[in-house]
Amino acid sequence: MASPLKILPVWPGDSVGVVSPSHYLGEHQLAAGKDRLERLGYRTIFCQEPTLEALPFAAKASRRADALTLAFTHPKIRAILAARGGGGALELLPLMNPGVFRENPKAFMGFSDATAILLFLVHQAGIVAFHGPTLSKHAEEGFACTLAALNSGGFSREVRLMGPEYKVVIPGKAQGRVTGGCLSLVVSLLGTPFMPDLEGWMLFLEDVGEPPHRLYRMLVQLRLAGVFERVSAVVFGPLGVSLDEPLVLQALGDLKIPVVMGIPSGHIPNMLPLPLGILASLDTQDGVLRYLETPFLD
Repeated sequence: MASPLKILPVWPGDSVGVVSPSHYLGEHQLAAGKDRLERLGYRTIFCQEPTLEALPFAAKASRRADALTLAFTHPKIRAILAARGGGGALELLPLMNPGVFRENPKAFMGFSDATAILLFLVHQAGIVAFHGPTLSKHAEEGFACTLAALNSGGFSREVRLMGPEYKVVIPGKAQGRVTGGCLSLVVSLLGTPFMPDLEGWMLFLEDVGEPPHRLYRMLVQLRLAGVFERVSAVVFGPLGVSLDEPLVLQALGDLKIPVVMGIPSGHIPNMLPLPLGILASLDTQDGVLRYLETPFLD
């Protein structure tokens, strides 16, 4: 596919749209996130009203899809935050027109269940997206650095992987465009029209709340589907349990590509925003994931 379209940088003073593509987020949490955004100098536009019509989801699927489309086409909105994760984002995919998003490329940030939206934007619509905190995470933690990563002044081209969490499962060097997100969401796309062709891509995977035997099974499922034979590297974020290096080695050990553990993006405090869709290189010897381009338009 063609290189994903880059997005305009986001600065204090710009408007941030908030959508709930997954589970319901209460008005108190929405207000707390809005307050923190505005104290940092950003304007906030909610693209759908909180509703209890489809608990645990924020609304019926068609309304959630419409809200996401509205956020991308709204002339004042410069970036979009998912309100929270949970479940339900998958059912939005056939309701969205990828051409509308490609014609209105904007920074979308989310993780967990929002992985379905991230992969749709990168691989179906063909625009850069960000694996990063949702508004609910922003309401719990400081996020000035997170929002700064959405402009050229705060974006870092290097992700250092050194530290106790960093483990080299298979050493080597690789290059490819970064994609991925929550492991269980990536697996859920198998067999659907929305599972992307990952030939040559660098695959990032993280998860939480899954016991080791289920994580292992999901890795084997991706392996049996031929996914790992097509990617240029596999980089794991936190997995929430002790899925140790030997178990990953057992699932992926005979691959001919680099495999590492320790990307600080996922279900952890102060998670690192990770741009998806742009070219990066990985060298397991120096422990650096290095972006070779920025996600922003000049």
